[in-house]
Amino acid sequence: MKLKSAALTVAGTILMFSLGCAKKEPGLADQSGKSGSKDQPVWVVKCQGAFADAGKNSFYGCGSARGIPDQARRMKTADERAKADLAKAVEGYAASFFQDFVAGSAVSEKAGMSGLEAAQFIEMISKESTEIASYGIQVIDHWTGPDETYSLARLSFDTVSQAMGKRIADRAQDLKMEPEQAMEELDRQLLKRREAGK
Repeated sequence: MKLKSAALTVAGTILMFSLGCAKKEPGLADQSGKSGSKDQPVWVVKCQGAFADAGKNSFYGCGSARGIPDQARRMKTADERAKADLAKAVEGYAASFFQDFVAGSAVSEKAGMSGLEAAQFIEMISKESTEIASYGIQVIDHWTGPDETYSLARLSFDTVSQAMGKRIADRAQDLKMEPEQAMEELDRQLLKRREAGK
């Protein structure tokens, strides 16, 4: 009897420890949305604004669909819209980052690009980075209201930075830099931005 009791105590302790140490997902439904629905997750209204780690550890995108009677099709449409929303956010981030990257003294002095060349380079590398990173997008939550289905998609910052690193290494010669040198500068600038939460 004592052995059985001890085994239960150990099992209970292990279970409590594992639950306490489990990786927590972002709080998706911790607050109610502003539309007044009590059980509506805050991301339905705020999307990226609902998450403290947005732009630092993850990127988020939201999509919705209504007027589609078939629930599976409605959910799939909402998922695709969330992924498209997320890809647009990542491309905007990449374009802003690469604009600063190319204009920075460490790159601009070597590259010697005209304004048009720089703009074309930024547009191309931003699109390519987004295309590669988009393979890592995951739909992580759904919420269905009275007449609309919502989807939430997430992409890790690391996936985005790896895609950007791959493209900068492949295009380093456009900047008149060695691939390693271009990647080092990219990592330095990304770390700076990440810490600033931009």
